[in-house]
Amino acid sequence: MSVIDEPPKTFKEAMERPDFHLWLAAMIDKINSITKHGVWKQANCPTDKNVVECRWVLTYKRGPNGKILLQLNIKTAFLHGDLDEEIYMEQPEGFRDNDKSVWQLVKALYGLKQAARAFYLRLREVLTRIGFTQCETDHAVFWQREDNKLAIILAHVDDMLLAGTPRSYLEDIKVDLAKSFDIVDLGEAQMFVGVKITRD
Repeated sequence: MSVIDEPPKTFKEAMERPDFHLWLAAMIDKINSITKHGVWKQANCPTDKNVVECRWVLTYKRGPNGKILLQLNIKTAFLHGDLDEEIYMEQPEGFRDNDKSVWQLVKALYGLKQAARAFYLRLREVLTRIGFTQCETDHAVFWQREDNKLAIILAHVDDMLLAGTPRSYLEDIKVDLAKSFDIVDLGEAQMFVGVKITRD
């Protein structure tokens, strides 16, 4: 394995690589998504508040390589969750406007301990609004039945399996989800959260 196969550990390391333009483009895309979702506003930090450290976590995303259930991913999922508290964060390296100002977070952001729960609450709100019922024994499972149509969603953070019948019903559900989230349709997959799925 060469050093290019390993993701960089820091912003500086990413900018020193031959493929730096790919990492920079991904960072710009992420900053644009954060801005689009209204996650932050520039502010002067009150002296009685702590400032959360900001650092880039750089990694490769692997795509699905098989066929089975419909698999969806919610792009920038954590940016959809609302925050109930006042949190200030350093500006990200490489994107600092002013050394003295910080970001006051308005919505959840990757790395915050509240982020996963904030997104889950938003996802549950959306699924309930479009007619899904949450399973009482597993809160990551949602189902919807309408006449002879059935849909089941298994959610794991920002990844979802969507199963049911008929296919047109599932397609309608994807359209409904896309009204609230930026959905990436991964098609039929054979792996979900590290578990290989096979069908006879």
